[in-house]
Amino acid sequence: MTEQAHNVGMAAQANTEELWTVREYLRSTWSPDREFVEGRIEERNLGETIIQGYLTALFWNKRTEWAIRAFPELRTQTQSRRFRVPDVLITRAGDKFERYVTHPPLIAIEILSPEDTLSAMQAKAAEYRDFGIENIWIIDPTARMVYRYTGAALDEVKNWRAAGCGHSDPHRDQRDVWGTGQHLNGQRLVYWLRANDLSKLVINWMANLWSSGCEEGLCSCSW
Repeated sequence: MTEQAHNVGMAAQANTEELWTVREYLRSTWSPDREFVEGRIEERNLGETIIQGYLTALFWNKRTEWAIRAFPELRTQTQSRRFRVPDVLITRAGDKFERYVTHPPLIAIEILSPEDTLSAMQAKAAEYRDFGIENIWIIDPTARMVYRYTGAALDEVKNWRAAGCGHSDPHRDQRDVWGTGQHLNGQRLVYWLRANDLSKLVINWMANLWSSGCEEGLCSCSW
């Protein structure tokens, strides 16, 4: 039996018979990775992996300019017995950690899958905020919407063209950045973002994040 298959079997047992310890969780690996919540192993619904890969690459290419590091699916200890695995995690260049994150990163990004619900994602976002993450972004490819968590709710980003705090283009809205749905052998392909517009969205987000003298990126402006 492979190690991965062994881990999967152990996870199934943990869900029905006994709780795991943090040490057992940290010694185990899965692909895709799983989360640890109060002794239980929870599978993650995978969001659109193309968007995840593109965002990771975009942040990585800008890592020197923005003084950040980008990671897909990096374990993050939000509480003593809770480990989450954001789809994309952005840390400051100077942040130090080994196998997993123990201090609030700069940004956590989650990409919804068809199985995810906004209510469940809002609960996870609240956990991120309680941990100390100030910038939490939720991307919903199916609904073609993007949200940011404000501490009270998930607020839809109404305009993707904001060039800075308080400035936007009234002639374009968030739906402009989504590609057209296609069909192949009767199966609807996931809506995809035009790469150029997604780049502009993230770059504008980061411009907002670092603007107005926000110390170490720990504040953000309203969109």
